[in-house]
Amino acid sequence: MRVWRCGTFTFRRLLTMFRAGRATDVTPVRRRAVLLGAVLLIVTLCYFVFFARTGAVVSREQHFSEDSQSPGRPLDVYVDVLAIDPIRQSMQVRLDFATVNGARGAHFFGNATRNASITISDGDMERGVALQRNQPLPSADFMADIDGAVSHYPFDRYAARSIIRAYDVPPTGRGAVPVRLTVWDGVSGWVVSATSVRRSSGDGGIELRFDIHRPGPLVFFACALYVVMIVIAVSALTIATLIFVGLREGEAMWMGAFTAMVFALPALRTVLPGAPPVGVFADILVFLWAELAVAIALVISVVVWARRGPAA
Repeated sequence: MRVWRCGTFTFRRLLTMFRAGRATDVTPVRRRAVLLGAVLLIVTLCYFVFFARTGAVVSREQHFSEDSQSPGRPLDVYVDVLAIDPIRQSMQVRLDFATVNGARGAHFFGNATRNASITISDGDMERGVALQRNQPLPSADFMADIDGAVSHYPFDRYAARSIIRAYDVPPTGRGAVPVRLTVWDGVSGWVVSATSVRRSSGDGGIELRFDIHRPGPLVFFACALYVVMIVIAVSALTIATLIFVGLREGEAMWMGAFTAMVFALPALRTVLPGAPPVGVFADILVFLWAELAVAIALVISVVVWARRGPAA
């Protein structure tokens, strides 16, 4: 009801101005309203276009089979990417194995029906896992190296590789065993895409390449927080400059506001999604500069307020 009355009052006032022959007084108001509406419309369209292109984060299972002429049933391996650590440049992967078929697919966490040896490597390190007949199937964790730099946060990208091979072991003899991989790429805060790489060597196995980057909504949120830091810093410097040149009164209220800004900026930096250590390029360009700008504004307001002396 209050909004309706306010709108009715505004309409009547504009109508009165037109009737009085003062339509020119309405033109600046109308122009500002149209300009504001156009800006908001453009921002809204850009917002939806951005998320339409980036899309939502969707996790999925991918299946890869080895092209091998080796006889025998393939060894099913479930590859689960557990975590990405950009600071230590590592990716944690867990492997689960199945050597028999269940009623509804490959049967994991049962007993092995063969003796086999599995190796997983990232090109620099290798780990072996042994399967023993009639013994429970194990799970194996592996830390693979990733290539990339966290200093490019939030636009940092990484790449990793894993080579998985399997062999029969005595008493059945030693020979390559074809593997069949199921890869789960759902990791909180990351978009992981696995692709199979054709290998030139003939020692068998499957080589996977992992492309890793941060999801679009996370990048958008991090950039929005950095923009907020810039707005706070520019606002503080603008107010301090007006106080210093004498266009605004230097009141104690501004010192409290600037002090709050000094502590608000580190709080914004802390809530960045997947926040890396302080010192990435975005911090140098925005956060550290903004913190310094707000501190300078606080000093200016204190100096002006102290030089003004006691109130008359």
